[in-house]
Amino acid sequence: MSQNDDYIPAMGNFSLTFLYDPLMHLAMREAAFKGRLIEQARLAPRQRVLDVGCGTGTLAVMIKLANPEVEVVGLDGDEKILAVAQKKIAKSGMQITFDKAMSFDMPYSDDEFDRVLSSIMIHHLSAENKVLTFKEIFRVLKPGGEVHIADFAASRGQMGHLASHMINLLIPLGHQPKDSLMEIMPRAGFSDVKDHGRFFTLFGTIGFFIGKKLADG
Repeated sequence: MSQNDDYIPAMGNFSLTFLYDPLMHLAMREAAFKGRLIEQARLAPRQRVLDVGCGTGTLAVMIKLANPEVEVVGLDGDEKILAVAQKKIAKSGMQITFDKAMSFDMPYSDDEFDRVLSSIMIHHLSAENKVLTFKEIFRVLKPGGEVHIADFAASRGQMGHLASHMINLLIPLGHQPKDSLMEIMPRAGFSDVKDHGRFFTLFGTIGFFIGKKLADG
């Protein structure tokens, strides 16, 4: 497994973590695109759902609010941002588990989750760790399970290209989205991989992607 020597926190710098939630809310239309991701996942009661790169826990909380009967687990490698997530659920009284670990080395057994979701995290990973992360997601998904991703993707149109330029200034070199998830996900074992559309924000175009783990393995 790769090491996390080049780990990039949510805002590119640990000292800027406090800006993450306000920026996501104001510039990224967070509730709208994360709500779309949750709808796309088609969750059902008693399913186990993993939020990879859960950050401050906004997506995990939204999942639980929309689907009270699912079990939600959040995973992130940033201890400081997980502390923010813990405060959120402490106020809400929800039952959500948060674990500290890297996405490419998850502390879960095989076939544990019905769905894996991730929003605006994959672009932080190096090319190698993107592949390793999807292999780990494939491993922890149950046969017949699905992964649902929302992350920066190829832009469409003039405004999209302008937004991409802005995000290129924010994301450190070497971690900008280069390899298409449509190429990476099949290499990790996923079938029926689909590009599920785009969503425009001030800081880049978000793409939605789906992959399935076949029931026969």
